[in-house]
Amino acid sequence: MKSFAQKTLLAAAALSAGSFANAAPLVSIGDSVDVFFNGSTNVQWRSNLFYTDGQVGTTPTGVVVNRPKDSAFVFYVSPGLEINIGRNSNANVSIYFREDFLFYTKYGSQLNTELANLYVDGTYDWGNLQTSAGFSFVQSQQNTATTSGRNFQANLVETDNYRAYLDGDYDISPKAWASAGFTWTRTDYTNNQDFGNTYSDLDTYTLPLSFYWRVTPKLSVGPSFRFRYSDPSSTPGVRPADYFDYFFNVAVRGEVAPKLNLSVNLGYQLRDPNRDRLVSGVPVTQDTRGQFAIDGTAEYAVTPKLMTYATLYHDFGVGAQGQTTTNLGGDIGATYTFNEYISSNAEFGMENSEYQNTTGREDLTTTTSLSVNYTPNVYWQLSVGYYYINNHSTGNFNPVIGSNNTGASFQAHTVNLQATFRY
Repeated sequence: MKSFAQKTLLAAAALSAGSFANAAPLVSIGDSVDVFFNGSTNVQWRSNLFYTDGQVGTTPTGVVVNRPKDSAFVFYVSPGLEINIGRNSNANVSIYFREDFLFYTKYGSQLNTELANLYVDGTYDWGNLQTSAGFSFVQSQQNTATTSGRNFQANLVETDNYRAYLDGDYDISPKAWASAGFTWTRTDYTNNQDFGNTYSDLDTYTLPLSFYWRVTPKLSVGPSFRFRYSDPSSTPGVRPADYFDYFFNVAVRGEVAPKLNLSVNLGYQLRDPNRDRLVSGVPVTQDTRGQFAIDGTAEYAVTPKLMTYATLYHDFGVGAQGQTTTNLGGDIGATYTFNEYISSNAEFGMENSEYQNTTGREDLTTTTSLSVNYTPNVYWQLSVGYYYINNHSTGNFNPVIGSNNTGASFQAHTVNLQATFRY
């Protein structure tokens, strides 16, 4: 499941995306290696660059804090290289690297930057065993709902995001199969010093295991378990707890009706903090918590041109300061293909996040995105996209602006124009 903060980062970085038909590679090496140039250029208009409420607040000590709601244009130049290894074989590896050069029309001397993006994904078919593995390193420069509203600076939060995974599906018999995996993710706040070292770096380790029976050739059902360990780092004045999550569930995969496909894990989840949270030397008790949990996706092909989808999740999370959160949300969307050249996508999402042990902070975040893609040939794609986010935050948690907590509430519009070239 992709967190709402992650989806916000992805949407802000590239509002529109599409797929290319098979283009001739720039270079072919032997019978199995293809090399492509795969780059893009973007221009974005952002109505609320720092995701603030645009108000003036006062700290508990009487210091006035101005929180400007600035708009700006952002220009991206993104050369990239794609390498595909293993054409027409059981083993395939895809390597993609892109460097994003960002130029801002406001605060340029402070915000102009370069962001690296590396993705490595591979699969291997062993017969009864199908495996996949990968690694990614993505740098981002974007505020989110969980990082806004605290220690404001005319700056954007920068992170290095790592992910490594290994998955395998094994056919036990014609009627049964099993799935297992491992995922590690890490978020490093690389300019944390600009925000008073407020944010907690986070390592997360996830181990899922499932057994399935084929109810029909296209539908599988079975028991599933997921263990997750979250390890946020300490910050000045705050020592977060580590979190152990145990998710006992029933998994459903496949076609439950003609044109309707489900991927659902439904069950009960426990969160066990290994210690109390320590804030300014004062322990904040964190007890074991349990809740109903779900992680589900549904896809329905209305017509050959119209695909609809929906997601729903209820899960524990970790806030940017290492707090435990409870997140309930999902989204609905549709993709429509007008013809072989033009496609479109529309999506609406909502998430409610309750922050534990933060004097009642609760966020309701809604997003809307629209995009249209035009692919005139196998080399070019032109896209236009729109993204809207509204975060409404309540509760008395924020020492910068006092008790009204308006500093974490904001709304923002982003318009994106993009041209992608792959050869």
